[in-house]
Amino acid sequence: MTKFRCTLAMMRVRLAFGLLLWMSLGCHSSSTTKPTRERCIQVSEHVADLILAESMKDPGTLWDAIKAEPGPGDDALPADLSKETFAAWLDSPAGKTWMLQRRGNVLAATRQAVDGCVQNGSEAVVSCLLAARSKADVDACDAKAH
Repeated sequence: MTKFRCTLAMMRVRLAFGLLLWMSLGCHSSSTTKPTRERCIQVSEHVADLILAESMKDPGTLWDAIKAEPGPGDDALPADLSKETFAAWLDSPAGKTWMLQRRGNVLAATRQAVDGCVQNGSEAVVSCLLAARSKADVDACDAKAH
């Protein structure tokens, strides 16, 4: 399985709204104002941060997702780590490093949408997504785009 597919499978529960972003930015817009590559990259970074924040709301659910479908870097988790100790471990230096690696994996996935954003996106949708603070906000941006 490729790194990209592993990352998506691992984050499937929390990545659903990221996929909505891709659909929003990939669809042709009637808006005449096209976003720049820099703005689309900002969106990919912001959505990656939202995905991570969403997954961190419930470390137990994140643990379950990791155990169900391990992804890149998950084999580096300590052998004695459990669902009960996972949240505390995330606050440790090793846990913070692991989360930085996870951010890189999620960012690699969201960056897949940048070309579609530049070619077919609209500045209105980009602005909406950059203002998003939750899955509900991303869903609202998606609804406006269609």
